[in-house]
Amino acid sequence: MDMKILEETIDLMTGHYLKTAGENFVNAKRAIFVGNDDDYIYNEGAFLDWLVCDRNIDYKKISNKSNEQLINAVKNSYFSIFEVLEIDNNIFVKDIFTGDDFKLENNEDLNYHMIFAGRIIELEIGRYYLKVFSEYDKELKKIFYSGLMKKYNEWFSEKGHIDIKEFINKESVILYKFLSIYDTISLNEEDEEYYVYQIEYIFADKGSVKELLEKEAEFIDECEDGRVYGLNIDEIYFVEVVLSENKLEVETSSEDLIEKCKDRIIKIFGDKVRHLKDLKLFIDDLL
Repeated sequence: MDMKILEETIDLMTGHYLKTAGENFVNAKRAIFVGNDDDYIYNEGAFLDWLVCDRNIDYKKISNKSNEQLINAVKNSYFSIFEVLEIDNNIFVKDIFTGDDFKLENNEDLNYHMIFAGRIIELEIGRYYLKVFSEYDKELKKIFYSGLMKKYNEWFSEKGHIDIKEFINKESVILYKFLSIYDTISLNEEDEEYYVYQIEYIFADKGSVKELLEKEAEFIDECEDGRVYGLNIDEIYFVEVVLSENKLEVETSSEDLIEKCKDRIIKIFGDKVRHLKDLKLFIDDLL
């Protein structure tokens, strides 16, 4: 598919939305998008992307036989953060939150060293991606993952269980805001508001630690540092654990969870691991 056709269709949908909804309604939506936080740079392009893909909007007036499928595909597309993978000489992108991977038709401009925030658009002829934000270094994957999981845990504690993909669909504005905040922080090197806490352990027997960990945690992915797992700290909170050759790292974006994390680790491993140190890592430390 010619990507110019996709871009023209989105422009058509945007114009229809803005004209149909009216200025007052759009401004009300913009207020939701921005929220009470005016400390980050407002991204109009991201706002319009979020707006146009509102699944409650009717685009029948601009639909015809030639564009109906594409309009519905854009409206029902999936926004997330993806990393680029090569598997058996085929190029895929992988959702860093769900682990789902997708083979794309338009993969010429993908960078193996980066992750990107965008939409996966599914058509009968294949899947296509549309970037919404800039590309980011893969080292930032942990930060983005921890940031969204913190919000997911808050939802879980207040409203009950929800699948992570459904959560992103329902509350995609959280991810848009998070990316906008990071973009703002990256433009101001002195801003150190966003950070993660890392608890490090050492061990003598990796085999036994791995066996105990895999009984309690869910394997997520391989990374340069080792194997990444998702671990429930209690019935509500979920953190990331990285198992390398000689070290176990637990990461959380909440200072309040540090002691809970330590208690959980001791319950799982007992004296098979020894606490090494606690770190408070700012974005610049993780780049």
